[in-house]
Amino acid sequence: MNIASTDRTQILNSINSLRGVSALMVCLYHFAYIFKDSQKALYDVLFWGQEGVYVFFVISAVVLPYAMEKASFHWSDSGNFLMKRLLRLHPPFILSAILFSISMNWWQSHVFYSWPLIKNFLFNITFLAPWVGEKWILDIFWFLPVQFQFYLAIALIFPLLSSKNEWVRRLVMLGFMALCFIRVIPGAHSKDAIFFHVPIFSMGLLLYWYMTRKVKILEFAIWMLMASYLAFTYTYPRIAMVSIGTVVALLILKSGSKYLNKLGDVSYSFYLTHFIPGSLLTYYCLPFATSILQKYLLLSSIVILSILFSMFFYWLIEKPSARWSKAVTYKKAEVSGK
Repeated sequence: MNIASTDRTQILNSINSLRGVSALMVCLYHFAYIFKDSQKALYDVLFWGQEGVYVFFVISAVVLPYAMEKASFHWSDSGNFLMKRLLRLHPPFILSAILFSISMNWWQSHVFYSWPLIKNFLFNITFLAPWVGEKWILDIFWFLPVQFQFYLAIALIFPLLSSKNEWVRRLVMLGFMALCFIRVIPGAHSKDAIFFHVPIFSMGLLLYWYMTRKVKILEFAIWMLMASYLAFTYTYPRIAMVSIGTVVALLILKSGSKYLNKLGDVSYSFYLTHFIPGSLLTYYCLPFATSILQKYLLLSSIVILSILFSMFFYWLIEKPSARWSKAVTYKKAEVSGK
């Protein structure tokens, strides 16, 4: 297929399927330990699933600026933009944190609440946990503050990143990429700060450029080589390979899968909540899963039950959040009555 001659907006066609793949990767990774002692090769393959979150990061860096461009975003819209993102993502996050925190604490110690638990919860939902020495209620929550840091960054640089002047765009992209060199802020060397993830977000932004014809195929390839070098140098090889693979998949896939698209619809809920039914099922069933077949059945049951639970959570919590988010519009849309 000649990528350069295709309708570049086809990149959007497979995004929902890749969201589904990403959430499924993370779920399989979290329960890969079922096979750790019996099937090391399978365990090693499933272990790659922890990098599924980087598929989310690449997709986010494609979709957000594309939507911002269509909405004629300007700096004056930054407050509404951040409000839209918080309304879209924060209520499901808070509810999933409450559900997991209460259920796990009651399960382990028969305590519904305590001051350390409340304090930890408050630092979690304000994204301050790693910066004040608190632990995440669930390790998977680390990606949310990184995502929010990206929202702040894209709100700041987008009008320049989408400038009609190609040299302004290039200088801003170089400046953004250079953030990965920052290692002096406490925590900046870890996955809790955006600096570590800048090469990955850059890949998505470059794909946005390519999709909206701000760069030709040769310039896109040169920029991608730079972002890939930074990813291999300043993150980890697995992260770099998964992120590059995501870009390639978005470029060559003409459409998504019907079933993966449906999973993509609930991927955020799936990502947030799969630990709840999955942990309960492994706790009660793993001691009885002694054969390889039984372990395969257990993992399959975990995935199916987690998807069903996420569909319910999506309908009850995430879908209303998405509706609240859409109700917040940019100033230009308000003036035009859109």
